Amino acid sequence: MFDKSLFDTNTNPLVTPLRVCYDYDLRTGRSVVETAAVLGGYDPSLYYSNGVCTSTAADAPQVPILARIRRTARHSNGLCSSLL
Repeated sequence: MFDKSLFDTNTNPLVTPLRVCYDYDLRTGRSVVETAAVLGGYDPSLYYSNGVCTSTAADAPQVPILARIRRTARHSNGLCSSLL
């Protein structure tokens, strides 16, 4: 049996590369939120996210494929090409 009182989880938003860590102490009820931003002058307003398509995994479920796309990455036909 595990005797762990700390529950932790992480999120990584697709467009805003900001790592968010949530720590919750099950015994005390205290929670801590930590964030770490990406360095280098990244501007999230220049990007958007889009559910591009789905793919079939080896064990058969459909897996969504999401993309972070630069807003200026448009071609004359209105589409944006990418390599997966």
